[in-house]
Amino acid sequence: MPVNTQYFKDKIFSVTSPAQFNKLAMELFKHQCANNALYSRYLNLLGLTADMVKTVDKIPFLPIEFFKTHKVTCLEEAEPAVTFTSSSTTGLQTSAHHVYDVDLYEQSFIKAFELAYGPIDKYCILGLSPPT
Repeated sequence: MPVNTQYFKDKIFSVTSPAQFNKLAMELFKHQCANNALYSRYLNLLGLTADMVKTVDKIPFLPIEFFKTHKVTCLEEAEPAVTFTSSSTTGLQTSAHHVYDVDLYEQSFIKAFELAYGPIDKYCILGLSPPT
């Protein structure tokens, strides 16, 4: 199955009900199973196939440790637009979050914020971060 990110981009922000969410979440899960080699191998080690997972609450989470040791993506050949890493305050290996579509990434966190708090333009958000 070819990676069709536009299909999901067109649908993800139009979900208006729990039933729509569950349907799309299962589609995304099956997409990950088919197109994310690391996730597919992980499910195989768990003895699972995509067809065995029938509900959203049964979708296995990829262990966070994998984000420290593997590039977690369906876009194996593509270079990410940006990569966020976790802090390394303990001196251990950091986790990496590869973002391939910055506009989609920004839209998703803005929509999530607004669902919880209302229009983002009504807020002033300040934060401290270490120098780069």
